[in-house]
Amino acid sequence: MMRRIVLAAFYFSLAAATDVAADVIERVIVRVNGEIVTLSDLQSRQIAAIRGAQVPFERVDEYLRQNSQKILQDAIDDLLIAQRSAELDGGIDEETLAKVVEEIKKDHKIENDDEFARALEQEGMTREELRRNIARSMLMQRFFVRNVEPQIKVAEADARAYYESRKASEYTQPALVELREILIPEKTGETAAREIAERARAGEDFAELARVHSSSPTGASGGDLGRVPQRSLHPDLARAIATLEPGQVSDPVATRAGFQILKLAGREEQRIVPFSEVEQDIVRNLKSKRSEEVFAKIIANLREDAIIEDMVREVPLEVMPQEALSSGAPSLRDAATAAEQGDEEFSVTPMDKPIRGTVGSPDSGVPPDDNKRKDESPAV
Repeated sequence: MMRRIVLAAFYFSLAAATDVAADVIERVIVRVNGEIVTLSDLQSRQIAAIRGAQVPFERVDEYLRQNSQKILQDAIDDLLIAQRSAELDGGIDEETLAKVVEEIKKDHKIENDDEFARALEQEGMTREELRRNIARSMLMQRFFVRNVEPQIKVAEADARAYYESRKASEYTQPALVELREILIPEKTGETAAREIAERARAGEDFAELARVHSSSPTGASGGDLGRVPQRSLHPDLARAIATLEPGQVSDPVATRAGFQILKLAGREEQRIVPFSEVEQDIVRNLKSKRSEEVFAKIIANLREDAIIEDMVREVPLEVMPQEALSSGAPSLRDAATAAEQGDEEFSVTPMDKPIRGTVGSPDSGVPPDDNKRKDESPAV
């Protein structure tokens, strides 16, 4: 599971790739206990959210207006969790990060460091950015395993109590009937409908008769109505099939649309789904609910103690051209240019100009290249 989480961080980084050099002028959106969430961090999350929600391009602006604040809040919360994990148990050591990088190279059939450097350069990503994302993902996963999982264990007695309380409403499967139909228009007449019903009973293929004679949209699929709850049938139709055995055909039934002939393809009696069949789903659902509750409390406490500094008046919205959404490569150069030209979406307080974003810090679990905080150095 850990490996899956870490590799996901790598793929997420690729989705956030840019067309600028490694040493980029980066705009800071928010500071969280001294660490930063940058414009490219936010962009990558916006793109991931848009793709995950399968938002069509023409609705991207609307989607971002409605969701960008939450996307930014999620970025802040993830950083708070990673920071707390590093606080409790220390950061991720270089040896572990190096092993994960080697796994990534192996999975992508990258044979040497030069090839890896070229691959990262093509994606507009530095080694430090990759290491940062890996470290934060591992810190979050470690925090979950050590601090959340012990609180969300579900005993069999809890799962069974949940099952019993919902057995009648959720775990009782109604009687089902599998039906095919032929609908004969009223103007064609009941006599014609009876003739077709007799032909079906005599052995002619019911599906073919439906395709040729039925006026219902189901005719194209051989009259297939699928499996439907018996209690949902109109009383007249329910009576028409009440005594049929699977494979038998009913007499025509007069309806508002014409004369309906039904073939009973199968029948399933009402049954109570056994606990053993749904236990795993119940445990999973209970764990998910408890996890959300535990996380909500943890995050509330972390937010209360955190120093969070908003560095922009509004969450940036229009930062992704159409090419970025299709290729997964938002352009920071375009964003920075728009900001310097006075785009209100990028106006900042109290900064007068962009600053260089750090890709590693002691708090993030990734050792920086030197002791100087690059995110506090003015852009040149």
